[in-house]
This record gives sequence, C-alpha cells and structure tokens, in this order.
Amino acid sequence: MNNKKSFQLGLCSMVIATLVAPSLVAAATSTDTTTTPPANTKCVSAFVTKVNQNLADKEAKVASNRATNDGKVATNRADRDAKLATNRANWDANMATRFAKDAGKAKTDAQTQALATLKSSLETAVSARETAVDAANLAFRTGADQLKGTNRSAVDAAIATYKTAIDAAVANAQSACNSGTPIKTVKATFNQALKDAKATFTASIKAANINGDALKALEATHKAAIAQAEKDFKTASDSAKAAFKAAWKAGAPVKTPKTHVTSTSTIQ
Repeated sequence: MNNKKSFQLGLCSMVIATLVAPSLVAAATSTDTTTTPPANTKCVSAFVTKVNQNLADKEAKVASNRATNDGKVATNRADRDAKLATNRANWDANMATRFAKDAGKAKTDAQTQALATLKSSLETAVSARETAVDAANLAFRTGADQLKGTNRSAVDAAIATYKTAIDAAVANAQSACNSGTPIKTVKATFNQALKDAKATFTASIKAANINGDALKALEATHKAAIAQAEKDFKTASDSAKAAFKAAWKAGAPVKTPKTHVTSTSTIQ
C-alpha cells in the first residue's frame, strides 16, 4: 500500500469517527451490548470500540433506571395496600364497637333481631365494596404492567434496529475506504445512513410512547370503578339503615296505658 493510500485510509477513519460520535442516541435500552466490527478493522476498529463502550454505558444506565422505577412502583403499591388494610381494619373495629354498644339498647327480641339484620346487611355491603375495589386495583395494575412491558419491548426493538443500521453504516464506510472511494463520497453516504437510522429510531421511540394515552384510560377506568363501588355501598347501607329504623320502631315495647282510679267515697 503506497503512502497516499495509507493517508487516505487514515483520514477516512477520522471522518467516520467525527460523523458518528455526535449521532449517538441519549437513551439505549437493548440488552445486546456488542457491535460486531468489520472483518478488516484497520480503518475504523478504534471507532467501533468507542461505539461499543458508549452503547454499553447507556444501556447500563437505562437498565439501572428501569430497576429504580420497578422498585418505586413496588414500594408504592405495598404502601397503598398496607394503608387500605389498615383503613379496613379500623372500620371493622369501629363497627364492632358500635354494634356492641347498640345491643344494650334493645328492649325486645324484635329490636335485637333488627340490629342483627342491620349488622349482617352492612357486612355484606362492605364485603361487596372491598371485592369491587380489589378487582379495580388488580385490573389497573395488570394493565399498567402490560403497558410497561409493551413499551420496553418496543424501545428495545428500536434500539436493536438502530444498532444494526450503525453497524451497516460503519461496514459500508470501511469497505468504501478500503476500495479507495473518495472521502467526500464516503462522508456523504455515511452521513445520510446515520441520518436515516436516527430518523427511524426517533419515529419508533415516539410510537412506543403512545402508552401515555393508554395509561390515562386505565386511570379513568379505575377511578370510575372505585366511584361505582362507593355508590353501590352507599345505596346498600342506606337501604339497610332505613329497614332497621322501621323494624326497630315496630319492635319497641308496647306502652301500657295508665289506669286512673276515681274515688267513690262519700262524705258522711
């Protein structure tokens, strides 16, 4: 190889390094951190090593961010579950105390039965509300997890495609350098390949992030389900209380009218 050709290959390598370095995407998420260099690596081997390291660093950062996010979600869910369990336990304890107190006010068997019926009706209403709330929470969490999984898969696929495009661009540039293609032509072709790869990547990431609207829909459905559970509980509890009041009144002790004695004595 003559000095002119060697100089051209070396200069071509610098051109490729200058072109690709600014094009790296800030967030990469693929689990494959290896970019295979061309068979003849004299022209761009050092650059390919740098690309591999940049991608590996960014992928590690994304993996760390995902792990942090998953940890926060798990903690938030555990906290909400604990708070919900505490609120339910407190409600049950308060109702038990109230019924124990009211039991002493019953004067007849009918009133005792009315109180027992109220207690049973309220317990049924509470159980129905808890079942509905638990189902709504599970549906929301399942849907959110599915959206997250779909999003991550789409992002990973976009990154894999982007990396493949970069590999191809580097390989083509290497081949062009080795064949003596004018550096201007190599530069133009390589720059366009990177531009196309980045445009495809950006469009793919944008499409992957449509989950924002889907998540809002899940939140709206969850909110509506909770509201319906509360509404159904209020309807059932109001009905039970109304029935109790009527039964309590009907079962009250019958008042015995007072007898007035008229004196029949006469004055002698």
